[in-house]
Amino acid sequence: MTAGRHPGEVVPFSPHAHDTFRFLDRSMDDRGVVRLRYGLDGGPEFEERFDLPLPDSREAVDEARIERLLSLLHWVAGVSYYKTAAPPRVAFSGGPPPPATATLLEVLYSEGLGEFAATAGLRHIPRPAFAPGPAPDLHPDDTPPRRVLVPVGGGKDSAVAIEVVRRSGLEFALFSVGAAPAIERTVAVADRPWLRARRHIDPLVRDGLLHSALNGHVPVTAIVSCVALLVAALHGYDTVSLANERSASAGNRWFDGVEINHQFSKSARAEALFADALREVAPGLRLFSILRPASELSIARAFARLTRYHRAFTSC
Repeated sequence: MTAGRHPGEVVPFSPHAHDTFRFLDRSMDDRGVVRLRYGLDGGPEFEERFDLPLPDSREAVDEARIERLLSLLHWVAGVSYYKTAAPPRVAFSGGPPPPATATLLEVLYSEGLGEFAATAGLRHIPRPAFAPGPAPDLHPDDTPPRRVLVPVGGGKDSAVAIEVVRRSGLEFALFSVGAAPAIERTVAVADRPWLRARRHIDPLVRDGLLHSALNGHVPVTAIVSCVALLVAALHGYDTVSLANERSASAGNRWFDGVEINHQFSKSARAEALFADALREVAPGLRLFSILRPASELSIARAFARLTRYHRAFTSC
């Protein structure tokens, strides 16, 4: 939050006064507290925080990989603060993203904000350029999945994904950002280890304290995915298995000559872009949806057979 402001104080703000969004710095301390800092030229600055579950020992953790995944989270989570002004440019206080990651970010900060642009009254979808830096020199790793982390949202898709992974015979645990009641109930029914992170959005955005700031939908699944990947790497899981089904790739409106998908970060295209970025920054770590081929109807049928989850889930 901007220095010198009192908690709860509304900050005068003009989105059009800002030309550049800046990725300032990021860190993770030995308690698992992640701090991600951002700013707009001329202010304000923002800080997002995550509290991550840590393993008992980090002797086997690839710390260089953790640093690269921390950067990925920093860049992706910035979309929540970029949207306050949606300026034409971005800048990096640290190094720029490598090529495949830059491509992911360019799409995430444009098509991923399509719904936001259409509802916030913008004339066009934002299209900031993410100039890439060099790719890290890492060896490919095509080792088959062995340990799976399954994000849980508390809906029927999560329950079906959990049971599909269970039937695979692979070792798996559950993951969530936060602990909504439906998540807690689903975890209790699934009876698997649970790794839980907590997210703390900067009060300027969380409490709507930027007067006249732009607001609207952001690709939150992309942010949750990055947190899950970071936790997976810390705890020795090689796969994050999402529960996004086939219709998540379908658009719902047109704007600025682009078919807008309000679920963009759940789409097959976003999944493919993430896969390319992970091959670049964390080879051997995978992110994919185990329900991708399935229709909503087939998932509903599968869920109907999972009667023990019926009192646990919530659904929109």
